[in-house]
Amino acid sequence: MRVSLFFLLVLFFFQNPLRAQSIKRFTPEKTTYLRELKDFLDEENDIEEEVALALASDFDSLFITDYSDEEAEWIFKISNNLLRKRVKRFKDWEHFLRITIYYKNDLPEGEMINFLKDFESLSKRPAKKISSYLATVYNVMYFNVLYDDGRLKWKVNGEIPNYSFKEGPVFSFPANSDLVGFYKNDSTIIEGTAGEFRPGEYLFKGTGGTGYFLRAGMPKDSAYVLINNYSFDVTKPDLSIDSVVLHTNFYLDQPV
Repeated sequence: MRVSLFFLLVLFFFQNPLRAQSIKRFTPEKTTYLRELKDFLDEENDIEEEVALALASDFDSLFITDYSDEEAEWIFKISNNLLRKRVKRFKDWEHFLRITIYYKNDLPEGEMINFLKDFESLSKRPAKKISSYLATVYNVMYFNVLYDDGRLKWKVNGEIPNYSFKEGPVFSFPANSDLVGFYKNDSTIIEGTAGEFRPGEYLFKGTGGTGYFLRAGMPKDSAYVLINNYSFDVTKPDLSIDSVVLHTNFYLDQPV
């Protein structure tokens, strides 16, 4: 049986709405922006209703009533950058909006503007880099997690870090913190350390602390090192330590 080309084209367009109908640019007005953002995310994602409603409940009314006109203008600008870079995942947009919620609710006035101005330039990078950066900032803000890509995870156990802005966001952890890394079946821990994390560089600089040789199968009470200064790229499983003082209750005749 022969089927006409016209019939096939009609069937295709009814089953696949034209991509030209997708939003190309957000309207710089708060209420309209929220409606357009919802339509965009609904179109591009299969979102669990509870998750979407939770975000809307936390963000929408706060955005309308509490965000300044300047903050809103930067959010409009960044959102259009994300559109151009084809950032479509609901998780990326959720991270972005929840980061702004954290600034509004938990940090001094003016800090959000500093972040938004800095992020506006970053939002012109490729979508994968934007996604990674947003996840990193979100995770350290809400969970003290420096990095987590599903294989490698660095986390700081302890108090909420102090926040500052020095050419980008900086999170400073106090001296009673424990740095923990998980990679495959191994783990790394530095207890009683302090450190400064810059998510824009994925860089953690630490001071002090006690490290152990758990990977080598040595119990904590058998061998440990007192650490001075160290730094590392949180996207990698290894860290670089400037100098240590080794303590053991036995003689070492080979490296550990």
